[in-house]
Amino acid sequence: MNRSRGSTETVQESQAPARLRSGICRPRARQKVNWKLGASLAAAATILASACSSSGGTGSGGNYAVTFVSTSAFSGSAAYEGQVVGGILKAAEAYMNSVGGILGHKVTVQFVDTKSDPADAVPVTEKMLATTSHIMEDDQLGTTDAPAVAPILNKAAIPMWAAAGNSIYDHNTMPYFWRAVTPDAANGVAMALYIKKDLHLGTIATVFGADSSSQGDLPGVLAGAKALGLQVVNQTNLTPTQPSYASQVAAVLSHHPQAIVTEADPTTSSTFWGEFAQQTSQNIPIIATAGTEGAGWDASVNKAMGPSRFTREVKRVVIANPAATPAGTLFTHWVTTKSGASQSIIKTYLLSSFGQYDWDGVMVAALAAVAAHSVSPAVFNKYIPQVADPGPGKTVVYTFTQGEKLLKEGKHIQYVGAGGTFHFDKYHNSFAPQIVQDYSGGAWHSLGVSIPESEISGYKVPNVA
Repeated sequence: MNRSRGSTETVQESQAPARLRSGICRPRARQKVNWKLGASLAAAATILASACSSSGGTGSGGNYAVTFVSTSAFSGSAAYEGQVVGGILKAAEAYMNSVGGILGHKVTVQFVDTKSDPADAVPVTEKMLATTSHIMEDDQLGTTDAPAVAPILNKAAIPMWAAAGNSIYDHNTMPYFWRAVTPDAANGVAMALYIKKDLHLGTIATVFGADSSSQGDLPGVLAGAKALGLQVVNQTNLTPTQPSYASQVAAVLSHHPQAIVTEADPTTSSTFWGEFAQQTSQNIPIIATAGTEGAGWDASVNKAMGPSRFTREVKRVVIANPAATPAGTLFTHWVTTKSGASQSIIKTYLLSSFGQYDWDGVMVAALAAVAAHSVSPAVFNKYIPQVADPGPGKTVVYTFTQGEKLLKEGKHIQYVGAGGTFHFDKYHNSFAPQIVQDYSGGAWHSLGVSIPESEISGYKVPNVA
């Protein structure tokens, strides 16, 4: 499941106007990095970035801006990852500056496009670190980019508010990595539980994109199927954006699955499922992962299959949206008025749990900085669970201004955000229950089927990137 783009020589700020660019770290040399010189210069750039990002970053003094970056795929096969985050961070920037910024510092956002390719992600990340001062957080680091980028950011002491579903982070040891989104594999297990315990079916097929961003839930599906006694009769991996998948459709149907679990990018999915609808009239339950949230997956597949088929056959298992709170109301207002997106994209933002978590990432980092009396990540990073986790004597707050006021009074807080509550474990992971949804009238609706985290966590999933 997964985000902004640029060449190996230029950090592009996709979807962000020039006024959002953060300042250069003036006191240090700014020699242009030649990435062809190899790993030694890359390492030097990272060391420079670490010093640059934290210089002058304590207290409320100084007249500099602090920067939230999003290192993500804004183009390429995983571009849907970045499309979820852009306008959300613009809205969060506008809100934070409307209330005075963080400890008196203006907030800016910067988008770094990884082009859906780890080979591109590394140099543009190091370029960004070497040329951007006072970075507070990398918000919404996704599944495609995290294995290549997370170690670099961690070494540079930049907190990551990650949406990376990779199961390698289920036992994360990087101190600056924080995953607020339930891991992909957990979503896969939840789908297996739904198929077995609610649909009472016994055989499944899997249809996933062959790209890494589409594969995150698959280990959980397979592990859950094995543990629950579901028979996996076919596994199909789709090379993205081919003109036809007719032969793959025929192969899946030849194994007569009772249900099909799926995730692929919108273009690949619309081609496959359109041809699926042409080849069979069978009513086979199609269970989509949480990775299909947003970025047009439902609209494109609905059109390709036909609305009646899509409504009848497609369900999805996603992170449960929280009950209505002031945090959600604030999120909706600022995204609606300040994201700069079209109405259709705004609708996607408001329906996606990923967008809600992007917003919350800014709020949690800002509150942690207030608690630490510092915008330096090396100082405030350890305060993230202190302001986000529940605990005795804590007052629940739903907005930055509520939390800031109480923290300055010496009180302890628990921020409950647009995405709900957080409870980070020792691996910096926070889990949420999953729910099942169906689609009708142009929107997704809960079926009232909840799969609790306590049940999901009982199934062991192998570590994969």
